[in-house]
Amino acid sequence: MTLQAKILVVDDTPQNVKLLTELLAAPNYAIVTAASGHEALEQVEKETPDLILLDVLMPKMNGYEVCRKIRDSPVTALLPVIMVTGLDPSQERVKGIEAGADEFITKPINHPELLARVRSLLRIKALHDTVKRQATELFEANAQLSHTLDELRTTQTHLIQSEKMAALGKLVAGLAHEINTPLGAITSNTNLLDRGFKRLAPSVAEQGKTLLTTLEPLLLTNAEACQRISAIVKNLKTFARLDEAEWKSADFREGMESTLTLVHHLHKGRIQMLREYREIPPVECHPGQINQVFMNLLVNAIQAIEGPGKIWIRMGLEGDIVKVEIQDTGIGIAETHLPRIFDPGFTTKGVGVGAGLGLSICYQIIAEHQGTIHVASQDGRGSTFTMHLPIRPRKE
Repeated sequence: MTLQAKILVVDDTPQNVKLLTELLAAPNYAIVTAASGHEALEQVEKETPDLILLDVLMPKMNGYEVCRKIRDSPVTALLPVIMVTGLDPSQERVKGIEAGADEFITKPINHPELLARVRSLLRIKALHDTVKRQATELFEANAQLSHTLDELRTTQTHLIQSEKMAALGKLVAGLAHEINTPLGAITSNTNLLDRGFKRLAPSVAEQGKTLLTTLEPLLLTNAEACQRISAIVKNLKTFARLDEAEWKSADFREGMESTLTLVHHLHKGRIQMLREYREIPPVECHPGQINQVFMNLLVNAIQAIEGPGKIWIRMGLEGDIVKVEIQDTGIGIAETHLPRIFDPGFTTKGVGVGAGLGLSICYQIIAEHQGTIHVASQDGRGSTFTMHLPIRPRKE
């Protein structure tokens, strides 16, 4: 069923209103009338018509003023307006065009001419409404597509991260196992040799005792080396919890220390690691993912320091929120880069150095733990990354 076009007839003379209403009755248009400019604007504000037939000469507010007010409103700026006048059309037409009229009809009104112009303007309005509706639909579809693309990028980043974390977890776990087996044999043999030499010492000659005394420091060195390797294996096992899917209570300090051990070779003898740990309770989290955040931030901080420098690692409690800060004395981040620092693919390290996913992954992991992460930095004066994480996040 086709909806009737609604036409507003504005004239302060009842006879003119009656005439126009009768002329437009045959095409079955829905007619609304107004006897003044103010009444017309009230009608338009209440319910916008499809077209206005507007008398020029009216008291208090003439047709030109009404038309200008209609054009000034973004809601009715394109509403078709036909001005009707009994004055000299050559003089009034210019004023009507300046006021924003689309058509000009002179009295006495020619019935076919009036209907032709009304039909023409209504067709143009219908076309405009169709274009506007399609543009709105296109805009909404584009917004939905943009949202979908953002979700796809996020999903892709998650998949990359999950694959990397799972692979690294398996690699580190396997490496720890491979190291642990020969390490166990070396530790056991070293211990057995140490006890054997101690039992042998009383029964050997003076020359043998000298030899045993020479060998004893070597055994102690071997024992110390075994302890250091054992500590590395323990830290590898702690860090290897990358693919854990369940929420667990974890000691952030233990996770940070295991991560610091693994990155030690990147800064040994060059950068001071300054720890400022306050008492914090165990935190419910994905331990491996949190370790990955620590790893990414520490590696970035180390790479940002070109020579000797310092990195502060701070942990503390603010109510039921754990605060973790990693501050470096590196080259800092340019102010223009700060708004994009957590965007997937964004990097300041140059071509071929990383995929630009490290900080994006950190942001996503912290967000999934219902926390926040932000950076404060000045170009040439270092950076501080601050994380706030709830002790007990709400489970989705």
